[in-house]
Amino acid sequence: MLWCNNLILETVKNIIGKYSLCDNCLGRQFALLITGLSNETRGKALKTVLLMRAHKRVVGNENKEENLKLIEKIARNGQFIPARKTLEKYGIKVDEKKDCYICMGIMNNFDHYVKLVKNIIGSVEFNNFLVGSKFPSTIMEKEDSLRAQYKLNWGETIKGEFNRELGKLLLSNFEDKTVEFDRPEIVIVINIKKDEVELNINPLFIFGRYLKLIRGIPQTHWTCKNCNGQGCEECDNKGYKYKTSVEELISEKVIEICEGSGSKFHGAGREDIDALMLGTGRPFVIEIKNPKKLFIDLDNLKQEINAYAKEKVQVIDLEFSDRDRIRNIKANAQMARKTYRATVKISSEIHENKIKNLETLLSDVKIDQRTPNRVLHRRADKVRRKKIYSFSVSEISSNQFIATINTQGGTYIKELISGDEGRTHPNVSELLGGVECIVQKLDVIEVDSKY
Repeated sequence: MLWCNNLILETVKNIIGKYSLCDNCLGRQFALLITGLSNETRGKALKTVLLMRAHKRVVGNENKEENLKLIEKIARNGQFIPARKTLEKYGIKVDEKKDCYICMGIMNNFDHYVKLVKNIIGSVEFNNFLVGSKFPSTIMEKEDSLRAQYKLNWGETIKGEFNRELGKLLLSNFEDKTVEFDRPEIVIVINIKKDEVELNINPLFIFGRYLKLIRGIPQTHWTCKNCNGQGCEECDNKGYKYKTSVEELISEKVIEICEGSGSKFHGAGREDIDALMLGTGRPFVIEIKNPKKLFIDLDNLKQEINAYAKEKVQVIDLEFSDRDRIRNIKANAQMARKTYRATVKISSEIHENKIKNLETLLSDVKIDQRTPNRVLHRRADKVRRKKIYSFSVSEISSNQFIATINTQGGTYIKELISGDEGRTHPNVSELLGGVECIVQKLDVIEVDSKY
């Protein structure tokens, strides 16, 4: 143990003899030795022990001049006030103050960085945070070079210490906040070279269900093909094919209330533009980018959205969520059950019994659907097997009926009825003898609630 202590002290003596190091930067080279100490305390302790040993030798006239020079090095390169005061007893003044060779004073300037952070955060709302930093490569290279020169393998990185110590100070300045390593609401990044703070606000996720009460609007924005979103006469210079969307009607108020910079809409599948979304609604997650307000009243938000989207879209069951929920609704969209109500028009008269027989022929069966002609421009041309759980008919007339269909997510209902030139098999048209069948009106009346 004595050998180990002497080895460490001799190493510190050699470092201080050549380099000017602040308490933090010296202590950091030995960060893995002894727990429960800050690097600043560790550095002061090393300088103190080295100073005591040198002063003991001076007092005992043991290589006095050599040890006075060492104390002078500790005072100047070590920036150590007790060493300066010790030298004053011998009439030696050390006026020169050197910047730390590694950090150039950064580790003694935490109050400055706290002020920078508080200024940029302003009125941003958050419960937890994480500190990061960007250091010039020259600083990292200096530390690596010093460790290689003295064969030091007990240290931690300057970034690690800086982030931790600044985080502690911010905790004492922020009321009722915590540090969060896995999913912080905000990430505070100090750019050392630019002397500025980058504030990265992570998205806010809100889960809910929406009902679409009118036909003719898409779930999300459709870019105008004529101008590729640039705006033209055909799209009334908006860049969108349709005047509004479910996404826009919901996101407008969410962005406003959360003071976000934008949003992204994630739905559990999507209904056709001409279809209604009824029942308990379709699950969705709206992702708000850079939200400055997190402490929002979801009941009030729901009322604001529903007032803004009155008679077009309605939201229910809003709750705070996370990115995992998006993955969940996307993964389940193709498997979760959905129930549709379709008004089917038949080109020629069909006997009621034949229509009624569809309940047997299309319940608890699997169908093969090749990508419909109408979506080939945006989806891969392949065959998908889907399960029809139940198929019931009502309000039957000679050339029309209503079908209620419970099916696996991702089933194309219009093509199940029409056959889509044989791309869906079996289908209603062929089961009725090849007569033309089309969906006049389509409603989604239930989406599986397991989301």
